[in-house]
Amino acid sequence: MLSIQLHAQNLEKNINRFYGLRVTKNLFGAWTITIQYTQFRMRGPSKLFFCDTVEEAKMRVYVILKRRLNYNRRMGCKYRIVHIDAEPAVVLEEWIPDFHTIQNDTHSQYNQSIF
Repeated sequence: MLSIQLHAQNLEKNINRFYGLRVTKNLFGAWTITIQYTQFRMRGPSKLFFCDTVEEAKMRVYVILKRRLNYNRRMGCKYRIVHIDAEPAVVLEEWIPDFHTIQNDTHSQYNQSIF
């Protein structure tokens, strides 16, 4: 239903990290959020969250992305959205904080297509 990829890079500090977030609905009707952390050529841990309603899933994704997109203090560089893949019915403004300002980023790719 929704897949978002983020990237943080600071060559001076040797930082090259990727963060993937995927939202789907499982066979039992619950919403699942899968998060995958990776570094260049190294696969990191993943986390899985379950939500009963789409509103709960939207809120959790919104909070996760808001925190990750403002994650400058510890690393010295921010994550930025580099790819979004969503079904046509998905309203991205409901899932992504400050989407209207991120949408103007020339480095990002947005693809509203079915997986």
